Amino acid sequence: MENKELMEQIHASLEKQNRYAKWQLIFTVALVVCCVGLALMVFDLLPKVQALIPQVESLTQQIEVTLIDLQGITKQLAEADLKGMVDNVDQLVGSSQTAVEQTMEKMNSIDLTTLNKAIKDLAAVIEPMAKFFSMFG
Repeated sequence: MENKELMEQIHASLEKQNRYAKWQLIFTVALVVCCVGLALMVFDLLPKVQALIPQVESLTQQIEVTLIDLQGITKQLAEADLKGMVDNVDQLVGSSQTAVEQTMEKMNSIDLTTLNKAIKDLAAVIEPMAKFFSMFG
């Protein structure tokens, strides 16, 4: 009976190996399908990526130029005499304020009543002359 038991054990072992081989085949086929799908996606995306490369290079160059410009501006700002510029602006504001004050003083010193009387008197003198000359014209 030992042979029969041994044969049954071998048969059971072979059935297990057969099941494992089937699962291994299924997983291998699934893996191959996934790899083929992934390869197709890569080949589909490759032209799109290649089309983006010049745009990325252009963008990189623009960023480099911008960085160089920023470095130049930063250097100019570092070299600029900002305190002197602020002092000059303060002086300009002060002198403008003085000029405005002087103008306001002059405008306030004008005697508007006398000016209006002078304008009326001038109009009274010019009106008869205008009538006289309009007779000839």
